[in-house]
Amino acid sequence: MNMQSRGVFAAGIALAGLVVTGAPAAAQEPDAPTYVRANVKTGGAEVRGPEWLNFDDAAVSDDGRFTVFSSNATDLVPGDTNTSWDVFLRDSVKDETTRISVSSSGEQTTYGGAGLKSAYSGESSMSADGRYVVFTSHGPNLVADDTNNSSDIFLRDTVAGTTTRVSLTETGAQADKQSYRPALSADGRFVAFVTWAALVAGDTDTRPDVYLRDLTSGRTVLVSESYDGSPVEVDGFGFDDLAITPGGRFVAFQTDATKLVADDTNGRADAFVRDLQTGTTVRASVSDSGAQADAGSYWASISADGRYVGFTSNAKNLVPGVTDGRYQAYVRDLAEGTTTLASVRDGAAYDDDFTEFAQISPDGRHVAFQVASFKDPYPTDIFIRDLDAQTTRRVTVSPAGGHPNGESWGGRFSHNGRHLVFKSEASDLVDGDTNRSKDIFVRLNVG
Repeated sequence: MNMQSRGVFAAGIALAGLVVTGAPAAAQEPDAPTYVRANVKTGGAEVRGPEWLNFDDAAVSDDGRFTVFSSNATDLVPGDTNTSWDVFLRDSVKDETTRISVSSSGEQTTYGGAGLKSAYSGESSMSADGRYVVFTSHGPNLVADDTNNSSDIFLRDTVAGTTTRVSLTETGAQADKQSYRPALSADGRFVAFVTWAALVAGDTDTRPDVYLRDLTSGRTVLVSESYDGSPVEVDGFGFDDLAITPGGRFVAFQTDATKLVADDTNGRADAFVRDLQTGTTVRASVSDSGAQADAGSYWASISADGRYVGFTSNAKNLVPGVTDGRYQAYVRDLAEGTTTLASVRDGAAYDDDFTEFAQISPDGRHVAFQVASFKDPYPTDIFIRDLDAQTTRRVTVSPAGGHPNGESWGGRFSHNGRHLVFKSEASDLVDGDTNRSKDIFVRLNVG
């Protein structure tokens, strides 16, 4: 796998032989890392009380200036009295923190109707320039005429100061069931999300589905279509870990749904990619020969051109030599039809460890992943694998160059792959961290 091969994803998906090459020892950090903490007040002060943070819905803009995250803190911004989770935006240049999950008039979320016993807002995703943020909310007062008593997807324009609802039919009708798990394209035009509602004609399976909303044209299309036109069969919440390419052509996701592709008989969650231009769906969590995984696959992510898919799996049959059933990070090259082990250290898979949250970089060259090790004093760290150089390095390094004094989780690239946002309990990544709590950090210039 080299940079010369990382061109635009060609039409057609071929299956080819797998090549797994041993890697040298983990690469050394060339420069002292720079971190920015996001979950602080305007002016930089820490929150006073206990705070819970989600790492899997934090995002950072391409210039590293804006970070979006969700928190249940009540004193990040003035006037936060809804005692619930909210979405916040940190501007590191202006040293300002603002609340995103508000109406166009600035009103905070109130408690929802029947079945929605909170004013929860979360699951945020942001455009490359930091202007647009999508999120899920139970609040019925973010837009007018929200009467469905269900969670919805909303878009906040931070420049215009407006909040609009995304989870709509093409005619603008609201969804009659809950919507969640949004993903926003780099340009802020396309939103992929999951909903139990039937937003288009022909969606008759009464189960959750993935949809794509074009905010420019107002068009809503079904992403999770079966290969034979029959209803998709899915359990539980059905779909998760949505990712979308910049132009909205490819949508990646993980699901235990069957009938998205033929011969899906493993009864486990898999990683899939839908090509909305050709109307085809492929399964990414397969071996080089196309054999389906013998265990679950999760945390789907996709490169900007739709060619490379990152995911995590505890399957024993995806690559030769990995048969212990531990979670590992993988990359599927949809053009070459190869599956590569990404969680590699000293030429072999991470042993006695637990790998999660694999995230492919936009150019498909790097994979960030979280490793829970039973050998280190602070067991959970974030690493990046360079698939071209065949090196692995730890991202969570203290500014002094050593191991941070706490664990770290997650790891999501900015749309240009330059920065990485994550959660950590370490107190030595930035000066003045005295809250003895987990925080959201951005590692600048990581790629």
